[in-house]
Amino acid sequence: MNDRAQQAPVRQLFGLSQFLTVLVLVVALLAAAVLWNRNRPIRTLQVDGWEHVAMRYRDSIERALQGAIERGQLGSLRDAEERVEAFPFVQAAIARKVGSTLQVTVTERLPVALVVITDTAMAWMDRDGQMLPYHPWYERVTVPLVVANSRETARSALPIVLAMEQFPQVDAMCSEVHVDRGGAWLWLTPHQCRVLLGPTADVQSKVRRLAWVLTTNWIYAARSLDIRWNQRIIVSTATTAETES
Repeated sequence: MNDRAQQAPVRQLFGLSQFLTVLVLVVALLAAAVLWNRNRPIRTLQVDGWEHVAMRYRDSIERALQGAIERGQLGSLRDAEERVEAFPFVQAAIARKVGSTLQVTVTERLPVALVVITDTAMAWMDRDGQMLPYHPWYERVTVPLVVANSRETARSALPIVLAMEQFPQVDAMCSEVHVDRGGAWLWLTPHQCRVLLGPTADVQSKVRRLAWVLTTNWIYAARSLDIRWNQRIIVSTATTAETES
């Protein structure tokens, strides 16, 4: 009985040492696998996440990455991300390495408006108000024109454009947003109608009232709408002077 009692702790100790040995081996194997994968040369490249950037500009990113890989200029995953994020139409990039494949997931910097300063000066504007030089980077993107006399004035149209996104009917019908120091007005292409907004303060409620007007019969005869005031909407038609509501 005493021999058995003495052997039990020995077996328990031996079992614990076996477990620790196996655990150390597993951790060592995992570390070796991670190290091997990290040092494994990149042989293939995958770039995804695209939605609206045109194909030829997507290809320009892949060519830039492929050239950096061949020249051995990618010292880390962050290097790959920074190279992709240097392109103006890219908001962010996340790179990961799986085996010998470099995978890069792109988030596009999508415009919310095309700003027209003069006949020859145009720029994309994103939802942060940043201006991007105009190039045909995008396909299948429909945005309103913002007509202004300067970039700073054009940025004052951003709250209007973002407010229109919340009302699809207004967003679909409005083709132009004109802004100057006196305020803003919209152009509704289907109805050939001008909408006076006035100062860009409180544009959310103004666009909401415009969305309501678009559900009424007034819009079919209207040539201009004045929604600058909180308690009044002025509808001007081709045959009547002004109708107040």
